[in-house]
This record gives sequence, C-alpha cells and structure tokens, in this order.
Amino acid sequence: MKKWYVLFTAICTIALLAGCDKSKNDDKPSGGSTDTTLTGVNLVENKLTVKIGGTAITGISTVHASAYDMSEGINKYIASTPFSNNSFTVILPNTVGTEYLKLLSETVPSTVIISNENVKVNDNTYFCAVYNGNEVGQFLCDNYDYSREEDRVGDADVIFIYSTDDCQVSGYQYDDGDDWKFIYNLSLKKGWNACAFVVSKVEGSEVSEFQFTTNIPNTVKWYYEPSTSFASKKMITPKKGIFRASR
Repeated sequence: MKKWYVLFTAICTIALLAGCDKSKNDDKPSGGSTDTTLTGVNLVENKLTVKIGGTAITGISTVHASAYDMSEGINKYIASTPFSNNSFTVILPNTVGTEYLKLLSETVPSTVIISNENVKVNDNTYFCAVYNGNEVGQFLCDNYDYSREEDRVGDADVIFIYSTDDCQVSGYQYDDGDDWKFIYNLSLKKGWNACAFVVSKVEGSEVSEFQFTTNIPNTVKWYYEPSTSFASKKMITPKKGIFRASR
C-alpha cells in the first residue's frame, strides 16, 4: 500500500462513517470501471459532467454534492442530480452559505502565502451516490494505476474547492512528522475550482513531496467507488477539509 495514501485514509475516515449509512444497504451498486469514456475533470464554471465507462452501474438513483456544515457539525447536500447511463451532470451552487466556509488565512501556516487575506473557501465537497435514501458510494477522480505498488511522480488526486474570490496560494508546509512536503501552487478563481494533490518527488520507494495545484494532469479519470471499499482503497475528501495549519 502506498505510504502517502495512508495519510489521506486516516484523515478521511470520519467523513466516510458520518456520511454513509451502511446498515440499510441491502441493494449495493455494481458495475463500472476505472476506464472512462470521458477523461479529465470536466468542470466548466459550476457545471460538472461525469461519465463512467465499463459495465453498467446499477443500484444508484441520485448523485448529491455533499459539504460539511460547520455550524451544525454534519454533512448536507448542496446540489443533486439524477444518475443514468453511467453518467450525471450536476450544477453546483453559484454561492455557498457561510456555514460551509472558512477563512483561508486562518487555516494555513505562515509558510503559505495568500494573495487575498479575506477569501473564504469550502474544501470538503464530495460527490456521493444514493439509493433508497442511503449513501452507497462516491464518485472520485484520479489517475492511479492500482496494479502497481510503487508511487510515481505525476500520480494525482482531484478535489473541489469553492472560493469567495480570486486568490493565489503559494508556499509550502510539512506534515506533522516531516515525512511529506506540500508545495502550494493554486490559482483559485471566484466560484468552483478543480485542484489536485500531485506526487512531485519520490525518494526510494516513498513519496516525499506533493504539489497542491490547480494545474490538473490531463490523465485523470472519473470512476465509481462503492462504500464497502472506501477505507481500504482510495482517497476521500476529508470531512473538515484539505486546508489546515498542521498535518
């Protein structure tokens, strides 16, 4: 298992458990593939289009964009759309309520430079599949080859950030154990932004550096991940977000 993936899995576990009610999932979705007929993120302004290749995915009726409401301490749906023919198009809200936003300048260390000290962000929105009122999986976007164990420069995970204004974010920070260096290279525009964690340096068999960037590799693809395999496989957007003063 990739060492750096363990970091993401650890900080995401709370989000999965809070968001998914597995007790009623008698009809689990099936089908889908990591191969897609539509590559890239496909976010235009606030319109996100996703199409999954492979076999037909069954047992999904709706896709919700879910975000963490900090005032109530729970996840809430901020946009919804039907799921059909292995695809969906969701229109994200033009503005996001203050209960979902945090002041960016208060959530990063002094080594990170922000061009707009007043900008607020939502950095914990994810896209969940729903059937019979229950969350049964998520739609994720990356470019990993899980047939190999080793990490490679260019491996990328895509996340989505809403920003209240244009903002440049640069600088760096280390995780708490100094095992990973995170280099910020974000050009956030007002509204919704696709961003990525991209492996930028591997030393030996371990990742030592990431770029957190708005320059998304053109090799990323969407796929569907059932809730039963969240904890053991892919990155999920953390409940309380990506930006944090320490890791």
